[in-house]
Amino acid sequence: MQQLRILYLDARRDKALQRALNKHGAVFYAQDLNSALFLMADNDFDYYFIDADVPESQAFLKHLRHDPQLTTPRGVVLLTMNDEEDCEAWAVDTFLSRDNAIDDISYVFSHLKGDRCESATVLRIASFNPEGPVRQLDSVSEHSKPTIAASEPADPEETDAREHLNLRHRKEFNGADTDATVNSAQPSNKARNMRLTLVGALLVVLGVWLFVAGPLSTKASKSKSKESTRKRVNAEAQRESKADQKYESSAPGSTPATTTTAPAPAPSPVEASSVAPTDTSEQPAPTTPPPAQPAVNHPPGVSIAGPTQVMRGQSANYSASGSDPDGDSVSFSWTSRTMCWSTPGLYSVSVTVTDSKGATGANSISVRVI
Repeated sequence: MQQLRILYLDARRDKALQRALNKHGAVFYAQDLNSALFLMADNDFDYYFIDADVPESQAFLKHLRHDPQLTTPRGVVLLTMNDEEDCEAWAVDTFLSRDNAIDDISYVFSHLKGDRCESATVLRIASFNPEGPVRQLDSVSEHSKPTIAASEPADPEETDAREHLNLRHRKEFNGADTDATVNSAQPSNKARNMRLTLVGALLVVLGVWLFVAGPLSTKASKSKSKESTRKRVNAEAQRESKADQKYESSAPGSTPATTTTAPAPAPSPVEASSVAPTDTSEQPAPTTPPPAQPAVNHPPGVSIAGPTQVMRGQSANYSASGSDPDGDSVSFSWTSRTMCWSTPGLYSVSVTVTDSKGATGANSISVRVI
Protein backbone atom coordinates (compact mmCIF):
# COMPACT_ATOMS: atom_id res chain seq x y z
CA MET A 1 0.00 0.00 0.00
CA GLN A 2 1.37 3.36 -1.00
CA GLN A 3 2.21 5.73 1.84
CA LEU A 4 0.01 8.78 2.25
CA ARG A 5 1.51 12.15 1.24
CA ILE A 6 0.78 15.11 3.54
CA LEU A 7 1.51 18.79 2.81
CA TYR A 8 2.06 20.76 6.02
CA LEU A 9 1.96 24.55 5.35
CA ASP A 10 2.67 26.56 8.50
CA ALA A 11 4.27 29.98 8.97
CA ARG A 12 5.58 28.91 12.39
CA ARG A 13 6.69 25.30 12.28
CA ASP A 14 5.25 23.13 15.08
CA LYS A 15 7.65 20.19 15.42
CA ALA A 16 5.34 18.29 17.77
CA LEU A 17 2.49 18.57 15.27
CA GLN A 18 4.80 17.45 12.44
CA ARG A 19 5.89 14.39 14.44
CA ALA A 20 2.24 13.49 14.99
CA LEU A 21 1.59 13.79 11.23
CA ASN A 22 4.60 11.58 10.47
CA LYS A 23 2.77 8.68 12.11
CA HIS A 24 0.16 8.74 9.34
CA GLY A 25 2.28 9.33 6.21
CA ALA A 26 5.14 11.21 4.54
CA VAL A 27 5.07 14.87 5.59
CA PHE A 28 6.30 17.66 3.27
CA TYR A 29 6.77 20.96 5.14
CA ALA A 30 6.40 24.39 3.48
CA GLN A 31 6.81 27.76 5.20
CA ASP A 32 5.08 29.91 2.55
CA LEU A 33 2.97 29.59 -0.58
CA ASN A 34 5.94 29.67 -2.96
CA SER A 35 7.57 26.62 -1.38
CA ALA A 36 4.18 24.88 -1.19
CA LEU A 37 3.52 25.36 -4.92
CA PHE A 38 7.03 24.09 -5.64
CA LEU A 39 6.30 20.87 -3.72
CA MET A 40 2.91 20.50 -5.40
CA ALA A 41 4.56 20.62 -8.83
CA ASP A 42 6.45 17.38 -8.05
CA ASN A 43 3.98 15.53 -5.79
CA ASP A 44 0.29 14.67 -5.52
CA PHE A 45 -0.84 15.08 -1.90
CA ASP A 46 -3.61 13.17 -0.12
CA TYR A 47 -4.03 15.58 2.82
CA TYR A 48 -3.40 19.29 3.27
CA PHE A 49 -2.88 20.90 6.70
CA ILE A 50 -2.88 24.69 6.14
CA ASP A 51 -2.13 27.40 8.73
CA ALA A 52 -4.77 30.16 8.68
CA ASP A 53 -2.10 32.80 9.46
CA VAL A 54 -0.15 32.20 6.23
CA PRO A 55 -0.68 35.20 3.89
CA GLU A 56 -3.31 34.51 1.19
CA SER A 57 -4.02 31.08 2.67
CA GLN A 58 -7.78 31.41 2.03
CA ALA A 59 -7.24 32.01 -1.69
CA PHE A 60 -4.84 29.06 -1.75
CA LEU A 61 -7.46 26.75 -0.20
CA LYS A 62 -10.06 27.77 -2.80
CA HIS A 63 -7.43 27.11 -5.47
CA LEU A 64 -7.14 23.51 -4.24
CA ARG A 65 -10.84 22.95 -4.87
CA HIS A 66 -11.10 24.57 -8.31
CA ASP A 67 -7.82 23.77 -10.08
CA PRO A 68 -8.52 20.93 -12.56
CA GLN A 69 -4.79 20.14 -12.80
CA LEU A 70 -4.64 19.01 -9.16
CA THR A 71 -5.70 15.61 -7.88
CA THR A 72 -8.70 15.85 -5.54
CA PRO A 73 -7.38 15.45 -1.96
CA ARG A 74 -8.92 13.17 0.63
CA GLY A 75 -8.97 15.91 3.25
CA VAL A 76 -8.18 19.61 3.61
CA VAL A 77 -7.70 20.74 7.22
CA LEU A 78 -7.36 24.32 8.54
CA LEU A 79 -5.07 25.04 11.54
CA THR A 80 -6.48 27.96 13.49
CA MET A 81 -6.74 29.53 16.94
CA ASN A 82 -10.50 30.10 16.55
CA ASP A 83 -12.63 27.35 18.11
CA GLU A 84 -15.67 28.29 15.98
CA GLU A 85 -14.18 28.59 12.51
CA ASP A 86 -16.44 28.65 9.42
CA CYS A 87 -15.19 25.73 7.30
CA GLU A 88 -17.42 26.60 4.35
CA ALA A 89 -15.99 30.12 4.10
CA TRP A 90 -12.47 28.69 4.08
CA ALA A 91 -13.41 25.88 1.64
CA VAL A 92 -12.01 23.16 3.94
CA ASP A 93 -13.32 19.83 5.21
CA THR A 94 -12.65 20.58 8.87
CA PHE A 95 -10.43 22.61 11.16
CA LEU A 96 -8.15 21.83 14.10
CA SER A 97 -7.63 24.19 16.99
CA ARG A 98 -3.93 24.58 17.67
CA ASP A 99 -4.49 23.90 21.37
CA ASN A 100 -5.89 20.42 20.65
CA ALA A 101 -4.50 19.73 17.16
CA ILE A 102 -2.18 16.90 18.18
CA ASP A 103 -5.00 15.03 19.99
CA ASP A 104 -7.50 15.50 17.14
CA ILE A 105 -5.23 14.44 14.24
CA SER A 106 -6.38 10.81 14.50
CA TYR A 107 -9.97 12.01 13.91
CA VAL A 108 -8.95 13.53 10.55
CA PHE A 109 -7.37 10.33 9.21
CA SER A 110 -10.19 8.11 10.53
CA HIS A 111 -13.11 10.16 9.10
CA LEU A 112 -11.67 11.96 6.05
CA LYS A 113 -10.85 8.96 3.90
CA GLY A 114 -12.55 9.82 0.64
CA ASP A 115 -11.55 7.90 -2.47
CA ARG A 116 -8.76 9.59 -4.29
CA CYS A 117 -9.87 10.91 -7.69
CA GLU A 118 -7.72 11.46 -10.70
CA SER A 119 -7.39 14.91 -12.26
CA ALA A 120 -9.82 15.74 -15.05
CA THR A 121 -6.94 15.99 -17.50
CA VAL A 122 -5.62 12.44 -16.86
CA LEU A 123 -6.99 9.54 -18.95
CA ARG A 124 -6.44 6.26 -17.08
CA ILE A 125 -6.02 3.33 -19.48
CA ALA A 126 -4.52 0.67 -17.21
CA SER A 127 -2.99 0.29 -13.79
CA PHE A 128 0.68 -0.52 -13.32
CA ASN A 129 1.82 -3.68 -11.59
CA PRO A 130 5.42 -3.28 -10.37
CA GLU A 131 5.94 -7.06 -10.35
CA GLY A 132 4.43 -7.89 -13.73
CA PRO A 133 3.07 -6.56 -17.02
CA VAL A 134 0.30 -3.99 -17.32
CA ARG A 135 -3.14 -5.47 -16.69
CA GLN A 136 -6.55 -4.17 -17.70
CA LEU A 137 -8.99 -2.50 -15.29
CA ASP A 138 -10.90 -4.83 -12.97
CA SER A 139 -14.23 -3.52 -14.26
CA VAL A 140 -13.55 -5.14 -17.66
CA SER A 141 -13.95 -8.94 -17.73
CA GLU A 142 -11.50 -11.22 -19.45
CA HIS A 143 -14.09 -12.38 -22.01
CA SER A 144 -15.22 -8.85 -22.89
CA LYS A 145 -11.72 -7.50 -23.59
CA PRO A 146 -11.38 -6.33 -27.19
CA THR A 147 -8.76 -8.08 -29.26
CA ILE A 148 -6.43 -5.86 -31.27
CA ALA A 149 -4.80 -7.39 -34.34
CA ALA A 150 -1.04 -7.26 -34.52
CA SER A 151 -1.19 -5.42 -37.82
CA GLU A 152 -3.59 -2.76 -36.52
CA PRO A 153 -1.72 0.41 -35.54
CA ALA A 154 -2.32 1.68 -32.04
CA ASP A 155 -4.03 4.99 -31.44
CA PRO A 156 -1.31 7.63 -30.94
CA GLU A 157 -3.23 9.40 -28.17
CA GLU A 158 -3.90 6.12 -26.34
CA THR A 159 -0.25 5.08 -26.64
CA ASP A 160 0.98 8.41 -25.31
CA ALA A 161 -1.45 8.27 -22.40
CA ARG A 162 -0.39 4.72 -21.52
CA GLU A 163 3.34 5.62 -21.71
CA HIS A 164 2.72 8.69 -19.56
CA LEU A 165 0.82 6.59 -16.99
CA ASN A 166 3.49 3.88 -16.92
CA LEU A 167 6.27 6.44 -16.49
CA ARG A 168 4.33 8.01 -13.64
CA HIS A 169 3.94 4.66 -11.84
CA ARG A 170 7.57 3.75 -12.44
CA LYS A 171 8.57 7.02 -10.87
CA GLU A 172 6.58 6.12 -7.77
CA PHE A 173 7.97 2.57 -7.45
CA ASN A 174 11.41 2.66 -9.08
CA GLY A 175 12.58 6.23 -8.39
CA ALA A 176 15.81 6.87 -10.28
CA ASP A 177 15.16 4.01 -12.79
CA THR A 178 12.37 6.07 -14.36
CA ASP A 179 14.71 8.97 -15.00
CA ALA A 180 17.11 6.61 -16.77
CA THR A 181 14.25 5.27 -18.96
CA VAL A 182 13.10 8.76 -19.89
CA ASN A 183 16.63 9.89 -20.67
CA SER A 184 17.29 6.82 -22.86
CA ALA A 185 14.03 7.44 -24.76
CA GLN A 186 15.17 10.92 -25.77
CA PRO A 187 18.59 10.61 -27.46
CA SER A 188 17.85 13.47 -29.79
CA ASN A 189 17.52 15.88 -26.87
CA LYS A 190 20.89 14.75 -25.53
CA ALA A 191 22.53 15.23 -28.93
CA ARG A 192 21.03 18.67 -29.27
CA ASN A 193 22.19 19.64 -25.80
CA MET A 194 25.68 18.38 -26.57
CA ARG A 195 25.79 20.43 -29.77
CA LEU A 196 24.61 23.53 -27.93
CA THR A 197 27.24 22.96 -25.25
CA LEU A 198 29.97 22.57 -27.89
CA VAL A 199 28.89 25.74 -29.70
CA GLY A 200 28.83 27.65 -26.40
CA ALA A 201 32.34 26.42 -25.54
CA LEU A 202 33.64 27.51 -28.96
CA LEU A 203 32.11 30.96 -28.51
CA VAL A 204 33.74 31.30 -25.09
CA VAL A 205 37.15 30.29 -26.52
CA LEU A 206 36.77 32.78 -29.38
CA GLY A 207 35.88 35.58 -26.97
CA VAL A 208 38.87 34.79 -24.75
CA TRP A 209 41.20 34.82 -27.77
CA LEU A 210 39.86 38.18 -28.99
CA PHE A 211 40.45 39.87 -25.64
CA VAL A 212 43.69 38.08 -24.68
CA ALA A 213 45.72 37.56 -27.87
CA GLY A 214 43.54 38.97 -30.66
CA PRO A 215 43.02 42.48 -32.05
CA LEU A 216 41.01 43.52 -28.97
CA SER A 217 43.74 42.55 -26.51
CA THR A 218 45.65 45.04 -24.38
CA LYS A 219 49.00 43.96 -25.88
CA ALA A 220 47.86 44.75 -29.42
CA SER A 221 46.65 48.20 -28.41
CA LYS A 222 49.91 48.88 -26.58
CA SER A 223 52.00 47.80 -29.59
CA LYS A 224 49.96 50.06 -31.88
CA SER A 225 50.43 52.96 -29.47
CA LYS A 226 54.19 52.34 -29.30
CA GLU A 227 54.45 52.19 -33.11
CA SER A 228 52.57 55.47 -33.56
CA THR A 229 54.71 57.13 -30.88
CA ARG A 230 57.91 55.91 -32.56
CA LYS A 231 56.80 57.27 -35.94
CA ARG A 232 55.89 60.63 -34.39
CA VAL A 233 59.29 60.89 -32.66
CA ASN A 234 61.14 60.04 -35.90
CA ALA A 235 59.17 62.67 -37.83
CA GLU A 236 59.97 65.32 -35.20
CA ALA A 237 63.65 64.34 -35.24
CA GLN A 238 63.77 64.69 -39.03
CA ARG A 239 62.14 68.12 -38.89
CA GLU A 240 64.60 69.27 -36.24
CA SER A 241 67.52 67.93 -38.29
CA LYS A 242 66.38 69.85 -41.38
CA ALA A 243 65.93 73.04 -39.34
CA ASP A 244 69.46 72.67 -37.90
CA GLN A 245 70.93 72.20 -41.38
CA LYS A 246 69.20 75.33 -42.68
CA TYR A 247 70.42 77.34 -39.69
CA GLU A 248 74.02 76.12 -40.07
CA SER A 249 74.09 76.88 -43.80
CA SER A 250 72.81 80.43 -43.24
CA ALA A 251 75.04 81.25 -40.24
CA PRO A 252 78.04 83.64 -40.72
CA GLY A 253 81.37 81.91 -41.48
CA SER A 254 79.76 78.86 -42.90
CA THR A 255 80.91 77.47 -46.21
CA PRO A 256 78.49 78.54 -48.92
CA ALA A 257 76.98 75.86 -51.04
CA THR A 258 78.70 75.47 -54.47
CA THR A 259 76.47 76.16 -57.41
CA THR A 260 77.18 75.43 -61.04
CA THR A 261 76.16 78.08 -63.58
CA ALA A 262 76.36 78.08 -67.32
CA PRO A 263 79.27 80.18 -68.79
CA ALA A 264 78.20 83.57 -70.06
CA PRO A 265 78.79 84.33 -73.73
CA ALA A 266 81.95 86.29 -74.54
CA PRO A 267 81.26 90.02 -74.99
CA SER A 268 81.96 91.73 -78.24
CA PRO A 269 84.95 94.14 -78.45
CA VAL A 270 82.63 97.13 -78.27
CA GLU A 271 80.77 95.73 -75.27
CA ALA A 272 84.03 94.73 -73.59
CA SER A 273 85.29 98.28 -73.84
CA SER A 274 82.07 99.84 -72.60
CA VAL A 275 81.15 97.45 -69.81
CA ALA A 276 83.02 97.82 -66.57
CA PRO A 277 84.36 94.66 -65.00
CA THR A 278 82.20 93.23 -62.21
CA ASP A 279 82.85 90.80 -59.40
CA THR A 280 81.02 87.59 -60.28
CA SER A 281 81.85 85.76 -57.08
CA GLU A 282 78.80 84.92 -54.97
CA GLN A 283 78.52 86.52 -51.55
CA PRO A 284 76.69 84.83 -48.70
CA ALA A 285 73.42 86.49 -47.82
CA PRO A 286 73.47 88.26 -44.47
CA THR A 287 71.47 86.46 -41.81
CA THR A 288 69.81 87.78 -38.69
CA PRO A 289 70.40 85.76 -35.53
CA PRO A 290 67.23 84.54 -33.82
CA PRO A 291 65.99 86.85 -31.08
CA ALA A 292 66.86 85.86 -27.55
CA GLN A 293 64.04 84.23 -25.63
CA PRO A 294 63.00 86.18 -22.52
CA ALA A 295 63.72 84.35 -19.27
CA VAL A 296 60.66 82.82 -17.59
CA ASN A 297 60.05 83.96 -14.03
CA HIS A 298 58.68 81.14 -11.87
CA PRO A 299 56.47 81.93 -8.88
CA PRO A 300 57.94 81.30 -5.42
CA GLY A 301 56.70 78.57 -3.07
CA VAL A 302 55.64 78.93 0.57
CA SER A 303 54.69 76.58 3.42
CA ILE A 304 53.05 77.08 6.85
CA ALA A 305 54.05 75.25 10.02
CA GLY A 306 51.75 75.07 13.06
CA PRO A 307 49.02 73.01 14.76
CA THR A 308 45.86 72.11 12.83
CA GLN A 309 43.67 71.56 15.92
CA VAL A 310 43.58 73.78 19.02
CA MET A 311 41.34 74.40 21.97
CA ARG A 312 39.23 77.54 22.02
CA GLY A 313 40.89 80.37 23.94
CA GLN A 314 44.31 78.70 23.51
CA SER A 315 47.09 80.49 21.60
CA ALA A 316 48.73 78.82 18.60
CA ASN A 317 51.96 79.93 16.84
CA TYR A 318 52.36 79.67 13.05
CA SER A 319 55.46 80.36 10.92
CA ALA A 320 55.84 80.80 7.14
CA SER A 321 58.86 79.83 5.03
CA GLY A 322 59.46 79.76 1.30
CA SER A 323 61.92 80.02 -1.58
CA ASP A 324 62.05 81.04 -5.25
CA PRO A 325 63.06 78.42 -7.89
CA ASP A 326 64.90 81.17 -9.87
CA GLY A 327 66.93 82.27 -6.85
CA ASP A 328 65.18 85.65 -6.53
CA SER A 329 64.66 87.28 -3.16
CA VAL A 330 61.19 86.86 -1.64
CA SER A 331 59.01 88.72 0.85
CA PHE A 332 56.12 87.36 2.96
CA SER A 333 52.85 88.92 4.06
CA TRP A 334 53.87 87.54 7.50
CA THR A 335 56.57 85.21 8.73
CA SER A 336 55.36 84.49 12.25
CA ARG A 337 52.05 85.08 13.95
CA THR A 338 50.09 83.94 17.00
CA MET A 339 46.39 83.06 16.66
CA CYS A 340 43.69 82.61 19.31
CA TRP A 341 40.05 81.70 18.62
CA SER A 342 37.23 81.97 21.16
CA THR A 343 34.54 80.18 19.15
CA PRO A 344 34.76 76.53 18.04
CA GLY A 345 34.75 75.96 14.30
CA LEU A 346 36.95 75.49 11.22
CA TYR A 347 39.30 78.38 10.39
CA SER A 348 41.92 79.05 7.71
CA VAL A 349 45.42 80.52 8.11
CA SER A 350 46.87 81.96 4.84
CA VAL A 351 50.17 83.52 3.77
CA THR A 352 51.33 85.21 0.52
CA VAL A 353 54.93 85.40 -0.80
CA THR A 354 56.27 87.71 -3.58
CA ASP A 355 59.64 87.52 -5.38
CA SER A 356 61.70 90.49 -6.55
CA LYS A 357 60.25 90.23 -10.09
CA GLY A 358 56.62 90.42 -9.02
CA ALA A 359 55.62 86.73 -9.16
CA THR A 360 53.50 85.65 -6.18
CA GLY A 361 52.61 82.40 -4.45
CA ALA A 362 50.19 81.55 -1.63
CA ASN A 363 49.37 78.72 0.75
CA SER A 364 46.87 78.07 3.56
CA ILE A 365 46.05 75.44 6.19
CA SER A 366 42.79 74.62 7.94
CA VAL A 367 42.60 74.78 11.76
CA ARG A 368 39.80 73.18 13.75
CA VAL A 369 38.95 74.87 17.06
CA ILE A 370 37.25 72.61 19.60
